Amino acid sequence: MKFTKFLTGVGLFITLGTVGLCSHLATDNSDYMYLVSNQSNAQPNDPNAQNTELITKLKKVFGNKSKETQGEGTTSASSGAGVNLLLIAKMNDGYAKELLNLYKDLQEGKITTKDTNFVEVSTLLGMQVNETGTYDGTLAQSYLPYKNNKVVWKQSYKGLTPEQMTVRGFGDKEWQKLGGGRCSWLSEGADNPEDRTPWCMQGNNIFLAKSTINGVSNSGRKKAEQHYIPDNIASLNRRFNNFIKHYRVDSGSLTSEENSILAASVHNRGEGGVLQCAYGFGYNPEGEESSDKASKVLKNNNYNLGVALNNSASLLSSYMSNSKANLSSLTSSDKGRLIFAAIAAHSNNWFFSQDAYKYLSGHRNDFIDAWNKLYPSENVSSSKALAQVKSRISNLNTAIKNISGESLTSAQTKTVYETNSDYDDSKYNKKRGWGSVYCVVNKKIKYADGKNHTLVSCYDLVGGGYLVSACMMGKYVYAKMLKVSGVGIDPTNPATYLNNLAKSGTYVPGGSNSSSNNGSSSTNSKVNTWLSQQGIEVSTLAPKQVSLMEGIYGRLGTPYKACRHSKGCDGYCYDSNNPSHLDAATFIWRSFYDADMKINALSCRDLVKDGHFSRVAWKARKPGDVLVTFGEKKAHAMFYLKDKGNTLTVAEATAGKESKVTDLARGTTIYANKSGSKNTVHYGKKGGKKYVLLRYNGITN
Repeated sequence: MKFTKFLTGVGLFITLGTVGLCSHLATDNSDYMYLVSNQSNAQPNDPNAQNTELITKLKKVFGNKSKETQGEGTTSASSGAGVNLLLIAKMNDGYAKELLNLYKDLQEGKITTKDTNFVEVSTLLGMQVNETGTYDGTLAQSYLPYKNNKVVWKQSYKGLTPEQMTVRGFGDKEWQKLGGGRCSWLSEGADNPEDRTPWCMQGNNIFLAKSTINGVSNSGRKKAEQHYIPDNIASLNRRFNNFIKHYRVDSGSLTSEENSILAASVHNRGEGGVLQCAYGFGYNPEGEESSDKASKVLKNNNYNLGVALNNSASLLSSYMSNSKANLSSLTSSDKGRLIFAAIAAHSNNWFFSQDAYKYLSGHRNDFIDAWNKLYPSENVSSSKALAQVKSRISNLNTAIKNISGESLTSAQTKTVYETNSDYDDSKYNKKRGWGSVYCVVNKKIKYADGKNHTLVSCYDLVGGGYLVSACMMGKYVYAKMLKVSGVGIDPTNPATYLNNLAKSGTYVPGGSNSSSNNGSSSTNSKVNTWLSQQGIEVSTLAPKQVSLMEGIYGRLGTPYKACRHSKGCDGYCYDSNNPSHLDAATFIWRSFYDADMKINALSCRDLVKDGHFSRVAWKARKPGDVLVTFGEKKAHAMFYLKDKGNTLTVAEATAGKESKVTDLARGTTIYANKSGSKNTVHYGKKGGKKYVLLRYNGITN
C-alpha cells in the first residue's frame, strides 16, 4: 500500500465526526442543555442523568466553567471561575503586584513546563497565608522582611541589591546572607528553622521541582532551591499534577473550588489523605491500608473525585458567594479551623464529633469572634454558638440514617468508613485531639466492599481549616492585596473581584485576554493546545486516548539515557514521580503508566509480545498507537500522532536527545547504531524495513 493512500478520508472523518457530535447534541437534550447552560453558569435540572462520557469530551473541547452544587443536590450561587486576574495589571508597582504576577504566571503555565494542570492564584495565596499568616492582616508573608509598616521590596538591604530584594530575585544565597533560619517574620523557629518555607516544605521531606525562571544569584543552578519562591510554587504544582496523573483524576470536570480543595489537600494531607478525607475515612497519615481502600472507592466510581470534593467545596463557595463579612482579622492559620466549624454548623448535612466540640469549647472566645464576624447579623453568644454545634454531634450511623435512610450498625460503619462512632476513635485524632467534622450526603456510591453506601466526607478541624484558606480565604487575601495596591474593589463584595463570565473585561484562563493559552487550572488546556498544534482533534479521541496524550505530553523534554531493562532501572524510570531520564521503551512504558494503563514490556521488542496490545493495520492507525520498527540489529518504538503527506508525526525518545515530537519524512533513518547499521522505515512502502503497529486493548472504547 502506498503511503499517500493512508490519508484517504481523514478530512471526511473529521467532518463527519464534527457532524456526528452536533447530531448527538441535537438528539440528546440533556447534553445539549448542559453545554448551553454552562455558558451562563446555570445548572441542568439533573446533571447526574447526563451522558458522562460525552460531557467529559465536551468539557475537554469547550473548557470548564465553574459550578457549585450543594451536598444535598441543590444548586447554589456560583462564586465564578476564580479571581479576576485582569485586575492585577491595575495595581501599583510593589511587592503585592510582583507576587500576584508570579502566581498568575504559574496559573498560566509559565513557571513549569512539565505540568498540564495549574494551581490557581487564590489557592496559592490561601495555602501561603495558612502556613505563615500575613504581614499586616493583608499581605501574604514571604522571605522579604517587614520594616516600618511595609515590606522591604526592591531596595538595598543588609548588603543585598534592590534586584535581590524582590520575590523573583530572592533565593537560597540571599536567605543565607540574611542569616538563614532566623527569619522572625516567618516564625521559622516553630519546627526546623533551616528547613522552613512559606509553605512549610521541609528539606528532604518533599520533592522539589525547578521552575523555569531564575533569580539574581541562581541562574546557573541545576536543582530547585528550597528558599526560592518560584521553585516553591513549581514544587507545589508538580505534586498536584502527580496526584492527578497517578489517580487518573479529570480535573477538567472539577469546579474552580474543587480544584482548590484538591491542590490544598494534596499538600496538607498527602495523596492518601486526600482520598481518605474525601470518602469519609478520616485522616490517618500512617494508614496505608486506609489509603488503599479509599483509592479503591475512587476506582469503583470511575475516578470521579469531584462528587466527593464537592461536599466541602460547595459548603465554602456558597458562603463566599453570599457573604459580605469583613474577614480581615481571620486570615491567620489558626482561624481557618474555626471558620470551617462555624460554616459547617449552619449546614444540615454536616456533623461534629465529641472531640471537635471539646476543642471549640476550649477556644470559645476565638470561636465566637470568628462566628460573629462570619455572621454579623446573628450576634450570638458563645453558649448559643456552642449549643448549635452540640446539636450537630452525632455518631456516623445515626447521621447516615437521618440523611439517606440507610441503616448501618457500628460494626458496618467500621468496615465501610473505618469508624464505629464519630471518627474520634481514629488513631490520628486520638493523638491530636482536634476532632472531626463530617458531611453526609443523600447519595450512594460504591465503596471498597463493592456495595453502594451513603457518600461521606470527613475532615479533622485543622485539615478543614486548610481547605478554608485555599478555597475561600485566598480569594479574600487577593482582594485585600488589590485594595491596598490602589485597585478600586470592595473586598467585602466578591462580585467586584471574582470572575463573572457574563461580563466583558473578565479574566478567562487561556482566553483571548490572557497572555497564554495555558492559563487554566482546569485539566488539559495546555495538552489540548498541544494536540491542536499537532493537528489532532480532541473531540475525536476516546477518554483513555486523551489520558494517554496527557501522559505523553507530561514526559516530553525528559533527557534520553539508556535504561537497564529491569524493574529496578535505578528507580528513575519506574519508581520516581519525576524520572531523570528515559529511553525509547521506558518513554512508552512511563506514558502509559502515567495514564494508569500498565504494560509489561521493558524493551522495544517486548512491546510486540505484550498481551496488553493488539496489532492493527496501518490504514486503521489512530493517535496513541505504538509504532515498533526493526533495524538490522535493534528495534525502536514511538507513539504515532498524525501524518500528512510524506511526513509522519511521532513522539519518541531517541539517543542524544530529549523525548520530543518529531516530524519524520518517508525513508528517515530512525536508528543508527555504532557499527553504522541503519533502521530506515518507509512505512508501508514495499521494500521498506519491518514495522508493527500496536494498540492498547480497549483504549478507543
